[in-house]
Amino acid sequence: MPLLSARETAYQTIRSRIITMELKPGDPLNDRELAEELGISRTPMREALLMLNLARMVDIKPQSGTHVAPVSYTHLRAHETAAN
Repeated sequence: MPLLSARETAYQTIRSRIITMELKPGDPLNDRELAEELGISRTPMREALLMLNLARMVDIKPQSGTHVAPVSYTHLRAHETAAN
């Protein structure tokens, strides 16, 4: 089984924590702390957060920081139908 890149590992880890509600909507996400926790540099962590932003799982706002995005029923339904 191929090893995941640092970015992909960070993406999968944070995504899983959001899905399992370990990280709840509105929780702040500090790229420095998360990178340190996962033992990776900040660049792949930032890239993972950008990927999660594109997936609408986190909100990135300049001068305000990065937070777990609010849960959208419409968004969840779209993912559910796309997965089937």
